Amino acid sequence: MTIDEIARLANVSRATVSRVLNNNPRVQSELRARVLSVIEKHNYTPNAAARTLATRRTNTIALLVPGLVEETCAEPETFYPLLIQSVTVAAGQQRRYLMLCYVAAGEELEFYRSVVRSRRVDGLIIGGSHIGEPLLELVLRSGFPAVLIGRHLRRQDLHSVDAANVEGACQAVEHLLARGRRRIATITYPASSSTGVDRLEGYRRALAKYGVPFDPRLVIESNGFDSGEAIAELAGLIGAQRPDALFAASDTLALDALQCVRALGLRVPEDIAIVGFDDQPNAARSDPPLTTVRQPIAGLGREAVALLLRLIEQPDVAPQRVVLPTELVVRASS
Repeated sequence: MTIDEIARLANVSRATVSRVLNNNPRVQSELRARVLSVIEKHNYTPNAAARTLATRRTNTIALLVPGLVEETCAEPETFYPLLIQSVTVAAGQQRRYLMLCYVAAGEELEFYRSVVRSRRVDGLIIGGSHIGEPLLELVLRSGFPAVLIGRHLRRQDLHSVDAANVEGACQAVEHLLARGRRRIATITYPASSSTGVDRLEGYRRALAKYGVPFDPRLVIESNGFDSGEAIAELAGLIGAQRPDALFAASDTLALDALQCVRALGLRVPEDIAIVGFDDQPNAARSDPPLTTVRQPIAGLGREAVALLLRLIEQPDVAPQRVVLPTELVVRASS
């Protein structure tokens, strides 16, 4: 069976059949139903190779996480595995294939060049806010459809989807301040990460709102992947000038900090209250259950895929930044 035969049986144009096969939203529901009915009745399967040659579309998108290391995905309930899951589900719902790309640090440029040259995918989602300047420049010069999950610190000319990190962190620290905590430490991400910068900004805004002076000695910077050094620094801080609360930039950091506090013979929240960020599934199962900021990870994947598909159809649209709200989830750790 050919597209022309489907068009004749469904009493529609050949172009309408083509739009339905390519999942184009600009098809009336009644016409789409007629075409799909004929396709189902005759068990029609389009020739993917021929369609790719004709349309220059592969119906495949790629998800790239620059500098992904083994530790990032070691725990299935942490941010990146959940993000990968959300993008996979969103792509499937839009009838798109997903190429998942684990690319080591330093190899992102060559990978991106090969993707653009080969045209094996129609567009690219870059997961994480650690995108380097050389890769960013290459993305912008190539004009290849790309969406960043997170935001870049210096450039605003890239399409991106992000959580409201400043507002979420501010709400978390305000929650601690409202409970009478005043010496609030924070474990944050590196200054090269927009996520770290934004969540630290939210921490500072909350302190300023309550008239609490910012003390840089209470700020502990993690490397983003391995919490060991940050937790050791926290233990030293507790031994010297104990804080009465801690805001951690992720649930992973918060849960490691919780274990550290308890190992030092202190109680959570009586001695040190703890709040995390993400609302990973294991946050509710910790002892005590972790107060945290719920990040819309499923929404990030869904919006990134939707934005990328719009870019594939309309590559010349102005840069868009989609920001999704967060939610404070109060549990026993605070």
